[in-house]
Amino acid sequence: MKTLLLFENHPPELEDAFKAASVAVRRGGGIVCLCCLPIHCEAYDVAECWHEPMETIKKTALANSLEVEVLFRFYEARRALPERLGAGDIDLVIALQGGGSGNGSSVRPVFQWNRRKEAPCQCALLQIPRAALKEGKNK
Repeated sequence: MKTLLLFENHPPELEDAFKAASVAVRRGGGIVCLCCLPIHCEAYDVAECWHEPMETIKKTALANSLEVEVLFRFYEARRALPERLGAGDIDLVIALQGGGSGNGSSVRPVFQWNRRKEAPCQCALLQIPRAALKEGKNK
């Protein structure tokens, strides 16, 4: 089974990409990076700003002999995630959470499953606050 790393709107920082990939590598299987961007990004060359984080994830996975699949979707994660989960080879989704407004006291999930409108999520969903990834720097 594979681990899906879900990124929405913005590429992760390199260190965050490495840490998320490291979690997936410890699980084994393979890694799928699902990058969901606003539709207006399709007109721009998004590959440039996403290149380094995706290369970091690929190097981490390939160093451990895991396959990596990188997908770009120009629509929201709530639509893109169920499409990719349909293949049946994902058993964990890891989504980084973005910071809230201003002081950083609130955290906004990068992906929220709307149980009223959508079918239930078919695998485990782990949302990691970016602050938790940063805590490793201070230790």
